[in-house]
Amino acid sequence: MKVKFNSWSKEYKSKFGVQKQGESIKIRILFDDEVFIERVDMIICNSKNIFDEMVINMPYVESSYEKKNHINSYSCNISLQDIGIYYYYFKVYFNNKCLLVVQDVDNTAKLKETWEYDRKDSIPKWQLTVTKQDMNDGIMYQIFPDRFARGNKVIPNIPGRKIHKDWDEVPDIFPDINGIVNNNDFFGGDFNGIESKILYLKSLGVTMLYFNPFLESDSNHRYNTKNFFRIDPLLGTREDFKKLVNTAHCNGMKIVMDGVFDHVGTESIYYKERYGKYKGWFLEGQCWWGDPTLPKLNLLNPCVQKHIIGVIRFWKDMGVDIFRIDVADEIPPSLLKAIKQETDAILEVWEDVTTKQNKFHSGKSEFGIDKEQATSFMNYPLKNAIIAFIRDKKGIEFYKTIMFQMEHYPPEILFNLMNSLSTHDSQRIITALVGDKMPDFEPIYRVDAKRAERLKREWMYNHDKLSPLQLQEAIELLHIALVLQFTYCGFPCIYYGDEIGMYGYIDPYNRKTFPKNHIVHEKSNEIFKMYMNICSLKKELNKYNYSYINFLHKEDDFIMYSKESCGHHLYVVVNLKNKEVKLNFSSFCNVLYSTNASSHKVIMPNSVVLIEEN
Repeated sequence: MKVKFNSWSKEYKSKFGVQKQGESIKIRILFDDEVFIERVDMIICNSKNIFDEMVINMPYVESSYEKKNHINSYSCNISLQDIGIYYYYFKVYFNNKCLLVVQDVDNTAKLKETWEYDRKDSIPKWQLTVTKQDMNDGIMYQIFPDRFARGNKVIPNIPGRKIHKDWDEVPDIFPDINGIVNNNDFFGGDFNGIESKILYLKSLGVTMLYFNPFLESDSNHRYNTKNFFRIDPLLGTREDFKKLVNTAHCNGMKIVMDGVFDHVGTESIYYKERYGKYKGWFLEGQCWWGDPTLPKLNLLNPCVQKHIIGVIRFWKDMGVDIFRIDVADEIPPSLLKAIKQETDAILEVWEDVTTKQNKFHSGKSEFGIDKEQATSFMNYPLKNAIIAFIRDKKGIEFYKTIMFQMEHYPPEILFNLMNSLSTHDSQRIITALVGDKMPDFEPIYRVDAKRAERLKREWMYNHDKLSPLQLQEAIELLHIALVLQFTYCGFPCIYYGDEIGMYGYIDPYNRKTFPKNHIVHEKSNEIFKMYMNICSLKKELNKYNYSYINFLHKEDDFIMYSKESCGHHLYVVVNLKNKEVKLNFSSFCNVLYSTNASSHKVIMPNSVVLIEEN
């Protein structure tokens, strides 16, 4: 019997080199058909304990080619969640005996009797190195926990909270008679509900789950934390959270926790004891953006910093992989550095991160160029530029935004940017693209904030719905927005429900419940297919993860740019003109994505085409 295997060949190992954490690769081994093989197993062990072996069965794979050439093929897919060094070999069973398939001196395979090795650590094995998965390899999905899915049948009754009976109701819209927006209406979304959607998210290719705050709070947004170590009882228990984390990790998804450390709630255990146990923990009389329910912590107090680092460590032990840091420009650099030493950190900054002023600096902050303070940043400038280009035909502004970022941002930040089209703080993308333009209520806020808040919410109430014509236009434009999002430096983040066409202006309309049947309107299935198509291209696009963008043509209504990697060239062409535009690509190119019957020869109006040339 003869055996064939070589880890340096993609014929036997689908990916050469290191394997990313949670990444699936295919292993294939070949035998001639001289004997009847009963079973083939792949044996994997970790370098930390080579005697603790994991056995993976390799089923027989039949094909006409292999049958014709008298070859027996066996294969399996492996996905390892823990970073480290692994070793592997194979066992083949036939005629009631077992032989080992081990590494030969030239990295090929040879058959050996089991008795030839008196100890497992003496068996010649192939090595497999598993490294940390880069953020930009994957797709993030943002979840507003109260509104995504409900798994528990019984919802706890908590004084002061209103629970909607109908999951499909619209969140409370208007202020109370005193002009106060209470944010105390809940739908009962929970961890068990999120866990029930993991396979759905996996089908989209999601690799990171970003949760808006889930710690105990009296508000549905949960940004007014009561206790940094307690999960909100409506969401479940610590055991429920651990179960969700385990399911996510087993399906190749990392957990991103919203770290809200600038402020807490007035009902928090910390604020209630501000003159006692937690004396000196607060900036007297200061609240986040003047909101009296969100008192600001004294983040220069060493005791506060030590407590926050303890919080980070606690939730890391619970399975959290990454932290998103709320209002990062209001966090002292010393604390940001301390957090970054404990975890990967995505910082919330709405502007150019290299010039955004930090309240703890006398001049401009430089935290956008300090890799000791951040792993990534939320990229609101890109979102705004994409919407302005597509909706208002401001292609030159889009070009400038991209060029400024590529010129200003260090590569370790640029190539890890978190690119969203919608968030919990902004309009849903299809509303932003085709909805009626929202008036500017800021001048009224300066005179009478309560009146402005009511007028704003009344306006949203009267303009929330999209017409069939608007929905059809949204589909055309959403194709373009997604291609720009998925081909930019960094990684895409999908806000829950965008993939089925959820619409809405700002809070509370951008925080509606995710429908149980995944249907928002008649275009939901079409939009979901669009997302599935573009998400399926992410792995193909990953080869360009560290490539700068080169603009080949720029007008307000027409953009073409390219990215290059190892002899591969990716071209993105967007046409917002009212007429078709002829292109001049080779007939040997590969059209990865196109809309409105566009091709490598012609791009139609309001269309996008994604082309690859080798």
